[in-house]
Amino acid sequence: MLSVYSKCLSPLSLVQESKSSYFSLTEQHLQVLWLEQKFFKQLKTVQGESIEVVSPGVWNKEAGPDFLKAHIRIGERDYRGDVEIHLQENGWYQHHHHQDARYNHVILHLAYWQPARSLPINKENGQQAFAGYLDECLTLPMPQLLRLIDLDLYPSKTFAGSGHCAEHLFRTLPDAQTRKLFQSAAYWRLERKGYFLEQHFSQRALQFAGGVAMALGYKQNAMAFLELFTYLLTYRDLPYEELLALALGCCGFLEEGRQKKWESSAYYQELRLLWWGKRDQVTVQINLKLDHIRPLHHPIRRLAYLTRLLQDPQLENLWSLFLQEWEKFVLQADKNFKKLKNQLIELLPHYTDSYWDHHYTFESHAQSKHLPGLGSELKMHILLNTYLPLLYASLIGQSSNWQLFQDFYASLEMALTSKSRYLQQRFFGNEKEPDFLEEAQMAQGAYQLHHDFCIHFEASCEGCPFVERYQAMY
Repeated sequence: MLSVYSKCLSPLSLVQESKSSYFSLTEQHLQVLWLEQKFFKQLKTVQGESIEVVSPGVWNKEAGPDFLKAHIRIGERDYRGDVEIHLQENGWYQHHHHQDARYNHVILHLAYWQPARSLPINKENGQQAFAGYLDECLTLPMPQLLRLIDLDLYPSKTFAGSGHCAEHLFRTLPDAQTRKLFQSAAYWRLERKGYFLEQHFSQRALQFAGGVAMALGYKQNAMAFLELFTYLLTYRDLPYEELLALALGCCGFLEEGRQKKWESSAYYQELRLLWWGKRDQVTVQINLKLDHIRPLHHPIRRLAYLTRLLQDPQLENLWSLFLQEWEKFVLQADKNFKKLKNQLIELLPHYTDSYWDHHYTFESHAQSKHLPGLGSELKMHILLNTYLPLLYASLIGQSSNWQLFQDFYASLEMALTSKSRYLQQRFFGNEKEPDFLEEAQMAQGAYQLHHDFCIHFEASCEGCPFVERYQAMY
């Protein structure tokens, strides 16, 4: 099942020994390492001075340095400015940053490898930036980091129009081969997602609950919600309001002056008092992205659901319930896939809350309509990105149920999203019907293809090896 797509990836799945540029490790991976600040230690300048990162800065999605407004400390002196990142140090000159005034505020140039002879990082204004290297500072081997980092969860630039593959591959590729490729990519995606959860939790029950927590954060806050879920596990025996206050406080929602419009809410004030009683004991700070979020999807509502999930007596049994549903289905004579999907979705916890059933956040007036804790789109997301990957991992080696799993996965449908519409245009232009990516398996394959190839060439397709690699197999 994986063979077609995995051959396209080769040598993507391994980090090569050579220090020449390769496709598996990209600058965006290094940008994630810099943003997260947890996969390296004892970073130093080329002169051997220690670099303390007070703040990595803001990830810049526009033209210019990769991170803006960073704060670092070298020796006993503080520096505030921008950070630029390349795989190799000479990228600074290859991209002509030394002649570009936009890079005059760069204080640190970070590269993966330290060359035999380091280059001075000269800026357009005649000054120099510090240089640092990650290669010797990583706390985990790079192949393992590549498996842990999901680039879909981080910012990327946008692409307009159809891609190189639309014109030179999918326009003439028979439908059966197209489906086979996307199906293979979808299974590769299942494997990667299952591995990701297994790396964070040893118990399958927590892998499932952690996957649900990630889904609550949506793409922009998935990692933040996973981190918060892991932290709050040790506090789950607290009363509900105290645990919710802890979750909200860790995310900064209960700080002074955060939202003046909420201060008239008695519930908000109650939670704030609970938070300030615990604030000095908390060492975790979660930074959430709040732009372009609809009211029903506001992280505060998701934090309320996460709190209920953490305190659910069935938390450790959720995975068993989902697995039992599959095992019952295997024994049934009538294989009704639609019914199975609905039964699985119904197993996702429904929590009744007198406040959150009728409030988006802390608005003064309750909503007359009922507000669901989990919408249908989010439930399907959990099914595709948490349940199926873990079920897939559990079924590996069980040949008797393997065909049944494939048939079930192929039967699933999903509503078109803005991302799937974008990928439809990028991969196929006007050559394929839009409902192709309404098939969940095909959409998941498209997401993985974008993750492994397009995201590294988002501004254009120049240099992307996908078409060449695929055609070389036939």
